[in-house]
Order: sequence, then structure tokens, then C-alpha cells
Amino acid sequence: MVPMIEFKDFTFQYREQKEPALRNINLTIHPGERILVTGASGSGKSTLACCINGLVPLLFAGKSSGTVAVMGENPAKAGVLKMSGIVRTVLQDVDSQFVGRTVAEDIAFILENEGMPQEEMTFRVKKMAEAVDVEPFLERVPAELSRGQKQRAAMAGALAEEAEVFLFDSPLSGLDPEARKRITGLIGDISRKKNSTVIIIEQHVEDVLSLGVDRMIIMEGGRIAAEGRPELLLNGSSGKNYGFCPPFCTVPFCQGNGEAAEGRYSEKRETMRHPPCGERAGQTALSVKNLYFSYEEGEPVLQHIHFDVGKGEMVSLIGKNGGGKSLIAEIICGFRQPSRGSVTFRGEDILNKTVRERGERIGLVTQSPAQMLFRRTVYGEVAAGLMARGMPKKEAEERIGRMLEICGLHPFAGQKISSLSFGQKKRVMIASVLIRNPEVIILDDPAAGLDIRHCAQIMEYLHKIRKKYGTAVVLITQDMHLALEHSDRAIVVSDGHLLADGATAKVLADEVIVRKACLACSWERQGSGREEVGGRERTAR
Repeated sequence: MVPMIEFKDFTFQYREQKEPALRNINLTIHPGERILVTGASGSGKSTLACCINGLVPLLFAGKSSGTVAVMGENPAKAGVLKMSGIVRTVLQDVDSQFVGRTVAEDIAFILENEGMPQEEMTFRVKKMAEAVDVEPFLERVPAELSRGQKQRAAMAGALAEEAEVFLFDSPLSGLDPEARKRITGLIGDISRKKNSTVIIIEQHVEDVLSLGVDRMIIMEGGRIAAEGRPELLLNGSSGKNYGFCPPFCTVPFCQGNGEAAEGRYSEKRETMRHPPCGERAGQTALSVKNLYFSYEEGEPVLQHIHFDVGKGEMVSLIGKNGGGKSLIAEIICGFRQPSRGSVTFRGEDILNKTVRERGERIGLVTQSPAQMLFRRTVYGEVAAGLMARGMPKKEAEERIGRMLEICGLHPFAGQKISSLSFGQKKRVMIASVLIRNPEVIILDDPAAGLDIRHCAQIMEYLHKIRKKYGTAVVLITQDMHLALEHSDRAIVVSDGHLLADGATAKVLADEVIVRKACLACSWERQGSGREEVGGRERTAR
């Protein structure tokens, strides 16, 4: 059988980096194969993808040796335009992928380039939008969507037309559990019907494994550390050894009492369940009361949102994509003003405070690196907050070094941020906020792009500072395992309404809440016959 994709002794080093991102890759992928590529952050997964679709070296310059061929073509010589006709790609950073003014235009882009008749193109766009549940947003600007909605819109654009190869880099990142189920089902349908080659890059592997993956490739340090049938690799090694999140094979809570099972994001089992800081009970750090917000008058996307976060408490803000979670964070931090309601910090109304004034006390890690990273190097970005405060040089250097170590960034301190992987950029964002020691920290999609080891280190640090300093932590997440393992409470927001606020395990054990908020997890009972949740979303971020 003639290979669809073939690497031979291939090595690639980015111009800005001191070490190769890929080392001596020998890999053959056959037509119709379903391949899962996984491994730690910075292990070379996304670089491997960019060598297949031609983005290396067109957009990412560097030097290479060896050969890579896709259907006999050298992607570096064929160019991105020609390769896009062979390889459909969804990038990890979806914000950099959109080319249309609206979601509809973006989905139609590849169809227009191929000269599809208008009537057929309109039908195809609508069909794909329905398949990924973005039909209500076809006339919206992509920038107005939540990350999960953007992810689904990008998937619709990639799947709108047939191709020999579909390449997805972290396609499930930022999606609620119900959306992940829908997207994996869609990828599976495309693969079966068209016999296309499918390559999925993902650290959280359990949803991808449901596709019936033919082969699993584990990357480590730019090399292929292992490859083979998933069941053989997973039985023979721990995901922690390579940085990816292994399947959550045990039931995470028992019916009735909500007792947690074995943890995945903590280095030690005994640190998995962190008790609430009871000694600080009654001390409210952040309070949101009767919050309303509308993009357009008369069309509220947030209604009557209310919750408190106690000093030293860690809570999860969860719910379906587009339900309003990130929008709430933006209002708290001053990037948007509510239609009505109040936000208080230690009893003081902060709605009249500037973004900078709020930022001194409330730290926000956004979903997208492009929204937060502005300095040239890793060290410069992490150091910026301290330097602006005029901290003594010696003290600042000690704190910077400690934070770089905690976030696994010490080896990259002098490196250009532009040369980092998405996961490494995410760690820079987290480090740049944590180093300022804010009294409240809001992390939007904190596990996106992080491997299990670095996620564990950061979570353990968050628990230390909340216990030592009373720092309040809000995790906005679609990862129900992360929420269950680390948060005292879960605040559920769905379609702009507060759906629930209670102990995380009890909330996730409530079938009505789980169904309404699209929180169905991989631990749900098999064969339960639970119907698909296809509710329409308003455009809330």
C-alpha cells in the first residue's frame, strides 16, 4: 500500500530555538488510518502537524533534514494553498484560523475557492453549521463567539468539503462534554463515509479513543517515544510518564454520596481532595449580585447571575459553551459593563474601578495567548508585572525564578514567546498572573494545552497559596475531572442563567443539571439511552 504520509529521518529546528523541535522522525501513515498523536506540552505534536500541512516552513521558518511526503508531495515545496486541497486542518489556536467576516463566510471559504455553485454552497454551509450546532451564529463575527463556539465553527469549515487527510490539533479543547461527544461522532462519520485519513492531536485522549483509533503515537522531546495500538500502549505505560491524560477508567463518584475516585491532576493521591478553607468561612472575597448583560438592548445574554466566592475558596464555573462563563469573568475584571447588578470585592463595589485598578487585586488568565502576551521573551513577560511595581531587583529575580520553575518555564526563560507551543504560551500566561499574587485568580480554561504534569504542578501551587494567603480561585473549565478533583464548589451557568451552585460532586451527580448544562462526562453510564441535547445557545462569552 502506498503511504498517505511518510517521514524519513526528518529533523526540524525553528529559527528562534536552540534545539530541534523534531528529531529523526520516521513515520508512515496509510490511507484511511485514524491516528491519535499525544504527549506532553512542547513535545513536537503541533510541529509534526505543521510539517504535514505546509505551515512549516512557510509561516514557521527553520532548518530541516530528511524528507516528508504527503501523497507524494513535499509540503514545503507544494505550498500551503496546494496542500490545503489535500489536508484540511483545524489549528490549536483557532483565533488565527478565521478568514471570513462572519461564521458563514468562513465555512464557505474553501467551497468558494473550489467554485461551488451558490445554491449548493449555501446548502452545504447550513448543513455543516447544523452538524456542529453553530447555525444560530452564521451571521456573527467569529471574534464575538466563545472559545467553544469558535472551535465548532472552525470544525465546520474544515469538514465542509471532502479531503484526503483531516488534521485536527486539539479539536476538543474548550468544548463542553456534550459538544465533544458530538464532534468526535462527526469526525467518525466523515472517516467512515469518505475513508479519509484522520490525524488527531490531543492530550486528553479518552474522547478520541471512542472513535476507534487504529494507532496511537506518543511524542516526547521531539521524538516518537512509542507507537502502536492504543490498548497495548495504555496497558503498558502510564500517561503520566509521557504527559498526556490517560483515560478516566474508574467511576469518579459513587451514586448518592459523591465520593471521589482516583485523581488525575494531582501528583499524589493524598493531595487530590483539598478541603475548603473552613477557618475563613464567612469572609467573602468576591460577590456577584443580580448580574444582567446584553449585547443588544432587549436581548439579555446574562440574567440574574449571583454567587459569592469566599476567601481561600476554590470554585469551578462550569456549563455549556456560550452559556456566559467567560463573559462573567470579563465583567468582574472590567472589560465589559453589566446592564444591571453589582460586583463587590471585600464588600466594596468595584464597577466604577478601572481595569488596571481591578487587576491589582483580581488576576485573570484568558483563554487566548494573543489576548495577554505582549513581551518578546518568556522572562520579560513573567517579569513585567513586578517591574511595573518597582520591586527591588534581587527580590524580583528570586520570585521570577521561582515562578518559572513552578510553571515549567525555566528552560525557556530567554526564548521568544512566538516560538513556543500553545501549551507553553498558556503556562507563560498563568505565570505572569500568579507572580503578582492577586487576592482573587480567575483562570479561563486552565487545562487547555497543558500536559498532566504541568497542570498538576500549577494546581498544587494554587492550593498552597489559597491555604497560605487566602487567595480565592475561580476555575472556568469544561474539564469535569479537573473540577471534581480540585474545586470545593461548582457554579453552573447555562444559557445565561444560574442553574446550580453547590458541592461539585453533588452537582455532577444530578442528572437534570448534567443534562441541561451539557455536562455529560465520559463516566456516564453506557447504554443509558440519554437523548442528545441540542438546545440553541445565545452568543455569550
